[in-house]
Amino acid sequence: MKRLVASALTFLLLLIISSCDILKPEESQDDNPPDENAFAIGAEGGKITLDGLSIVVPPGSFQGTVNLKVYQSNIAVSGENIVTPVYSIEGLPDNYSLPIDVTIKLNNSLSEETYLAIQDDAFVPSLNKVNPSYGYFEAAVNGDSIKGQIPAFAGSKANFSPVEYRENAKSPAEFFSINIFGSSNKRTYTSGGNHFKIIYDVTKDNLTDVTNLGDYLETAYSKIKDIGFDLGKRTNWPVSVSIAELGNAHGLFTPSRWSKNNGYLRFDRSGLNDPKLMKTSAIHEFFHLAQYLYDYRSAFRQGTFAPDHYWFNEACSVWSEELVSSADYVSSNWLANQSSPFDGLQAGSSNDSEKHGYGMASFIN
Repeated sequence: MKRLVASALTFLLLLIISSCDILKPEESQDDNPPDENAFAIGAEGGKITLDGLSIVVPPGSFQGTVNLKVYQSNIAVSGENIVTPVYSIEGLPDNYSLPIDVTIKLNNSLSEETYLAIQDDAFVPSLNKVNPSYGYFEAAVNGDSIKGQIPAFAGSKANFSPVEYRENAKSPAEFFSINIFGSSNKRTYTSGGNHFKIIYDVTKDNLTDVTNLGDYLETAYSKIKDIGFDLGKRTNWPVSVSIAELGNAHGLFTPSRWSKNNGYLRFDRSGLNDPKLMKTSAIHEFFHLAQYLYDYRSAFRQGTFAPDHYWFNEACSVWSEELVSSADYVSSNWLANQSSPFDGLQAGSSNDSEKHGYGMASFIN
């Protein structure tokens, strides 16, 4: 009997040990498996490699460990001849100090010039909202890939105000996301005064319309400079200008989160052959660029939030349209909002600051 009991106890003990072995943590099924698209990059830098994508963060770019998420995106980008997959990069900090190298494998044939397009959600003044916007950056073709750089930030950390943090509560304001892809079919035209580099699609845009736009922009440059604006606050000339389908907008200025030197302009393709429209759109949007050179905030904050004096900027830009128009010119935006001064100089902006600014052009005048 004693032997039987001992044997039973031994069997039970072995069963318990065996069960513990089976369930020990290093061999158990993980309820939270590692995310194959998540990468931790420290101050020593590092390399991220996905199928068709290579990202190299140089040593010293990040001040500490940054958790990035990188993956191939299925977002739709309209009006572009895309020659690479679109990739998303989430979790970039607002203070990395060196350019990040990017290599993307081509999946389509190239024609003419090819650029690295970088899309992020930036505050666009003429839309009065944060909107997906993209600019073009130089890229080199290297075999079956293109190589470019995500620019470094110029200046110090953003230092957001408490109000700005509250507005961005769902996503910490000091981190942001971008999409990157290669875009081809482009040619470049530099305006006569060398102040604007217009990137256009050779299959969709007429060169005469493009050169005319360059002339209108140079006129805008001269007019704003003659008023007394110090355009030397921007040291990176020419300004990047692109042609696209903008829907209801005739033109847009987008401040760059990376640098005050990287703000860019975009104009609607469908309005290029309308001289009156393009002249007024050119000076309106260029005036926004000039205004942002005087904005005290960091470039990252400029590209994330509207300025406190937003309505005043719009009022000035609408007023500036008269500088390139005939004596009987009347802005349709002012006409639709001409009673704005009766709402109060600043009080009227509490309802719709953009429309209030349109109507306040008469006050500027």
